[in-house]
Amino acid sequence: LKEILELNTGFSGTEHVLQNQVNTEITIAFAIDSPLKNFIEKSFNTAKIKHTAATGIELFMKLPALSKEQVFLNVYNHHIELFIKQNKALLFYNVFKWESHEDILYFTLFSMEQHAVSPSSARLTIAANL
Repeated sequence: LKEILELNTGFSGTEHVLQNQVNTEITIAFAIDSPLKNFIEKSFNTAKIKHTAATGIELFMKLPALSKEQVFLNVYNHHIELFIKQNKALLFYNVFKWESHEDILYFTLFSMEQHAVSPSSARLTIAANL
């Protein structure tokens, strides 16, 4: 996993690599600063460290309020999380940095198009933390 993270991120090697098994098909690999991980483990000895993607995917796939939704868009100050599912299977998850509202629209519509999800018929839920 370390080699994969080195290819795709700013992994410096001082981080600790973790993974979350969401289900039999989805594993989230991520890195956390070693001093932060150590602090968390010392301060909260029963804490479970999970990537937001793992929690978001679990909620999107299992939460009854989102069970009929096909697209879930979570908007933050400078990035979005986009989830797309079909027939109770996750098709797509990614995080995109955005600078304008048009960026959010572009990433959402382009991702939907790439996965043959029609904007005119898809059920979409948007959550925001701005």
